[in-house]
Amino acid sequence: MCLMVWIGTEQPVLPIPCAGPQLGTCYCEVREIAADAPVRARFTSPHVTYVGSHEGCGCGFDSSRFEWEGFTDTADAMALVDAMRDEEREEFLAQKHSREFLAALVSAALLHGTVDIYMCWAGDEDEPPDRVESIEARRLTECLTPLQERVKYTALG
Repeated sequence: MCLMVWIGTEQPVLPIPCAGPQLGTCYCEVREIAADAPVRARFTSPHVTYVGSHEGCGCGFDSSRFEWEGFTDTADAMALVDAMRDEEREEFLAQKHSREFLAALVSAALLHGTVDIYMCWAGDEDEPPDRVESIEARRLTECLTPLQERVKYTALG
């Protein structure tokens, strides 16, 4: 089962440069969702966009595995990225790039109004959020695990 991430915006999400591992590549998914999609009930904004990480779902925005290894935030992990095994480094950097892409989308959308973010497990789109919180856009890149499932976030600039 995968985590799913949506953002609600006042204007349609505009294309932005991708944060792929190679300049000019994009491996993240961005698509407006259908007007009758159940998750739209979580948003009051006119545009709701699904945002997938390099994995195609929201799982790739989460680097909590590295928290278990003692890293506290992205900067902490970056300081030791060269000491990681090759596969760990590739995984971490792909997740970091995905979070940077999400943060760039949110920051660009904030220029046009309110941005809400909602993440839940696939199949839980009908479930209401457990709570509502504010989140600064920079948290999306600073934290290894910036979002929690079934929390509706209102992004701040």
